[in-house]
Amino acid sequence: MNTPSTMPAAAPVDDDMSPISCLPFVRGTPDERARDNRFFWSPIRTDDPETDWVLGEAFARQAIDVAVAEREPYLMMWIMEGLVASGRFDALERGFVTGLTAANMGGEDRR
Repeated sequence: MNTPSTMPAAAPVDDDMSPISCLPFVRGTPDERARDNRFFWSPIRTDDPETDWVLGEAFARQAIDVAVAEREPYLMMWIMEGLVASGRFDALERGFVTGLTAANMGGEDRR
């Protein structure tokens, strides 16, 4: 089991144009609490629950696509770590988790 001291580090940020850094919910930061100068869950919310839910689902699809394209198996862990650390589980987060689940079920949306 990985503990904070044994968890793999995020890939270093070579530039702001890396596919991971270009995800719409990943933010670069000089904050020392961030993993490799990035917050992996820092989305901009619309504050409309229905729109945020759909946005969260889209974020999940984007995250999966980038994780596969970049062959980065830890990306989802870093995102979930950031999501939990944010302390929020509103429509955006629910949409994200639903999007991950739907993708794992072959793309089915069971809402």
